[in-house]
Amino acid sequence: MKQGINRRILLLTTLILNVSGQLYANPPGPNSLNSGLSIAPGPGVDTYLISWWGLDDYYYFVEFSEDLHSWNFVPEVWTGLDAVLSLGYSSTADRLFFRTLASDDPESSLLADDYNTIGLSAWEQIQLGYNPFEWVDIDENGLHDAWEMHHFGATGADPQADPDGDGLTNLEEFLIGGDPNVSASAASAAAIGLKVFSPR
Repeated sequence: MKQGINRRILLLTTLILNVSGQLYANPPGPNSLNSGLSIAPGPGVDTYLISWWGLDDYYYFVEFSEDLHSWNFVPEVWTGLDAVLSLGYSSTADRLFFRTLASDDPESSLLADDYNTIGLSAWEQIQLGYNPFEWVDIDENGLHDAWEMHHFGATGADPQADPDGDGLTNLEEFLIGGDPNVSASAASAAAIGLKVFSPR
């Protein structure tokens, strides 16, 4: 165990800090309280290993905070396989809090959000094998690879092509969140029920 830790690293469940600053972690298991979320010293200075039990078919997100008010995602998603999941973390912060969020529901806000703003939910990107926090454009055509896979079944789409003939290129469809295979049609404000107000 690490001796003489000046900072407090707090985990919002099973972390125990004793008076000398040692970290103790309970090994996570399928019946552990709060999925056995625990923390242990890592291999280097200021490194830690966060572990928890991942239920089969659940997707896990980890958030961290220094003040319990502002939370940020660790930019990764873990898939539960009825086994221990872990995250290596390095920090020199005076305090650090962690929490895991999990869902198996594609309609939940956790999996329905579009974290990398490419027009696909986290669920859709995970199903295609992509990390919903990352920008991936291996062929460097300006189109995210997950977006290409979702709409074309392959990467390498021509960003200047217009497969649906609506006057918008694939790149323009990507940038506005459109579907390159469904023609966009102009609709009047009345047709979509908009009321336009103007100051007098």
